[in-house]
Amino acid sequence: MNRRGRRAALPPGDHARPEPLDPGGLVVRHVDRNGRVRAYDFATLPVAEPMQRSLAVLFAARCHPNRWGSHRSSRLMFELLEKFTVFLSGLERPPRDVEELTTAQVKQWRLSEAGTAGGYNAITRVGSLLRQDARLVSGPVADELAVRTQRPKSQTQSYSEEEFDRIKRAARRTFRAALLCVSTTTRRTWSGGGRAPSRRAATTSSWARRSPLWPARATSRAGSARREHGIRSGGSIPSWATPARPRPGSGCSCPGWRPLPWACC
Repeated sequence: MNRRGRRAALPPGDHARPEPLDPGGLVVRHVDRNGRVRAYDFATLPVAEPMQRSLAVLFAARCHPNRWGSHRSSRLMFELLEKFTVFLSGLERPPRDVEELTTAQVKQWRLSEAGTAGGYNAITRVGSLLRQDARLVSGPVADELAVRTQRPKSQTQSYSEEEFDRIKRAARRTFRAALLCVSTTTRRTWSGGGRAPSRRAATTSSWARRSPLWPARATSRAGSARREHGIRSGGSIPSWATPARPRPGSGCSCPGWRPLPWACC
């Protein structure tokens, strides 16, 4: 049913999915899962026509949404086949069809791809495609194509211990500078009798002090400095530094300083 709730029209009874391989045997049309079509012309490959037709048949067998749902997969395989046929055309005696491939040629091709970027994908993907041919199911060439290739190691170099320590020190300096700016603004506002800092500033300061990059002693030192500055400068003492007053009706008279006026035991 479509979006409006009406049943969609069915295709005719004799409808069938179009064949990906052109009647000429050299053009393959890949229809992806969204119905888009992309054509691949195997006549452009630099090998003999029998080899072109054999590769086109193997390629067309995978051009259905259940195997290749997007054009990215088919385009990548066609590019690998182009590179493979260029290698075959450079041989002294290029094979005219897949059945004329020799073990020495396959080994030479694998060695040429081993040290290149994307060589692992080329060996595994093209080898898997060729082994689908009935003429390469068994035999020495099939055994050579089935040899597993070791995946190359990543060339990405991680940071050394010294470099990582320098990065952490630089991040700690930047973080402390930002926290000092927020703490200074908060301290001036509270000690000068002005209005309380905004909720955003208080949240930022509270979040910053919970970070593992900020030493635990910094919070206590900052709190002591605020209390001393508020008392010695003659400014108004903030509410968090006022003596605790007992809650009405509780009968409690706890001395000392409490964060809130009514915070007592």
